[in-house]
Amino acid sequence: MAFLDTLEVPQTWTLARMKRLVGKSGLDLTHLNAVLVGGTNGKGSVCALVERALREEGYRTGLYTSPHLLDVKERLQISGKKISAGKFRALEEWVKPFVLAEKASYFEAITLMALKYFIDEKAEWAVAEVGMGGRLDATNVLVPKVAAITNISLEHTENLGNTIPEIAREKAGIIKRGAWAVVTGAKGTALEEIRKKAGKEGVKTIVVETGKNKTKTGLKGEFQKENAGVAVCILNALRENGVKISAKAQQAGLKKAEWPGRFQKIGNFLVDGAHNPAGIKALLESLPEKRMNLVFGVLADKDYKEMTRILAGRKWLNVWLVEPKTDRALELKKLEKAFKTKNVSFEECGSVKEALAKAGKVETLVCGSFFVAAEALKALGWKQ
Repeated sequence: MAFLDTLEVPQTWTLARMKRLVGKSGLDLTHLNAVLVGGTNGKGSVCALVERALREEGYRTGLYTSPHLLDVKERLQISGKKISAGKFRALEEWVKPFVLAEKASYFEAITLMALKYFIDEKAEWAVAEVGMGGRLDATNVLVPKVAAITNISLEHTENLGNTIPEIAREKAGIIKRGAWAVVTGAKGTALEEIRKKAGKEGVKTIVVETGKNKTKTGLKGEFQKENAGVAVCILNALRENGVKISAKAQQAGLKKAEWPGRFQKIGNFLVDGAHNPAGIKALLESLPEKRMNLVFGVLADKDYKEMTRILAGRKWLNVWLVEPKTDRALELKKLEKAFKTKNVSFEECGSVKEALAKAGKVETLVCGSFFVAAEALKALGWKQ
């Protein structure tokens, strides 16, 4: 068993411990040019868009995202290529004594590995996705040139708070004095909290005008237009502060960007990692009007009742409920109860692969969790 697999998987909120890890490891983060992206949904997509545009300009880029789909090495990329197995193993050995000394979590360990990798590989720009929240997240050891907060809705309420303002305050924790700007697509009370934090830190706030962006990208789905708007504003903020990014590089980067597991079409199957009510709502708004099959499974810590309510507002040909292959999965009987209360007919399936086989050649949506999306991609023979 690999060392990382022995660690606590759920992220524990200990930024102080992450700072100690950085100190003990001897990493100097002061010269690491970073873009840090937080928010409820769209973080990974924004990271992919920004990284690809920077790469098209010729910069050597580092990309750190989570979770992964099929391979943990997907999380650490240099100029579009995931880390090699050999380098990943070497980083695991390097991080081991620091992690054991601090009793750090899986996410803290792999974040430290990513930072070390980017420094060793001399990345000119590091684009990093916040794991959860922001203020206490392991990625918040970075002092970004530009911080971004895509949008904010209720999620992880057991950790972030029970109201939008509370969650916004946690996510706004990535805004630091010295940053060039904070870019956000948030609205209402969430935006107020972000403005308040930015003002306190003396950081310029750039608000994305949702609904007006018509930028074309390689990412499918109506919801990606909002993410593209955030990415464009980030690139503009970098450009305004002297970072060379031509219009040609930006346009090429946005069009060439890829982000698997998000509105990804493989044959007659549409695979999407939407795993919260806001994500499910945005996903359904991008679907064609015709009826489809649905394969759905969620994790126990997600608001599955609200997701079920949203899904029940659409007519489905067949609904197959699955239990993701993780100990964090919501047991099927609870999910079935939620669908029964909404008078939605369904069948139970032992696996995503079994559900896909039942769907045959009929158009089918697979969603609810990145674990479910990963199972679907694997069953469909997709390779990164």
